Amino acid sequence: MKPFEITEHMLLTAKTYIPIAEKQAMAEAIAEKCLEEVSAPRANAQPYRALTLPMLVSENFVMKRLCLAKVFLEYYFGLETPNPFDEAAYDSYFFGDLMYELEKFRKKEQTRDISVRILNDYRELCRMVDCAINREKLNHNDAALRVVDGFSVMFSPENLKNISAALERIKAEQQPSGEVEQATREEN
Repeated sequence: MKPFEITEHMLLTAKTYIPIAEKQAMAEAIAEKCLEEVSAPRANAQPYRALTLPMLVSENFVMKRLCLAKVFLEYYFGLETPNPFDEAAYDSYFFGDLMYELEKFRKKEQTRDISVRILNDYRELCRMVDCAINREKLNHNDAALRVVDGFSVMFSPENLKNISAALERIKAEQQPSGEVEQATREEN
């Protein structure tokens, strides 16, 4: 397989900067795509069945690399990439190390500035994606928030009505029939 190469012409016509607002929007979108639920066997074991907690989330590193590679190729170099951009597409472009290719262009006077700007901007995007992923993981995996979410599901208005109705039925079944009639008359 012949690796994809960045040519000098491609580099000279490349974009060197993603506006910060776009970068932030991209970082948040990528972070959302890169988080996946992971099972926590102890949290859902039988002794803990009374409260089902929301699933923990973890970073899908491959998805992050795919998303960042797609941005790198499409935004900076204006290339059309396959849709979906999967592992095979990634391997066809990144079989040769594109970052190393950009580093090589730093040695040439004519392309030094452009390659440095692209590398710095791309690294900033990568840091922003990492921050967004870490922020989302902290929010999703916070123990106290997960317990509160578990209770909010458990004690939703509908569930509270069902619990109240079940308690009323149990209470009615426990009382002798004469007491039920008297309690009914007192309520009316």
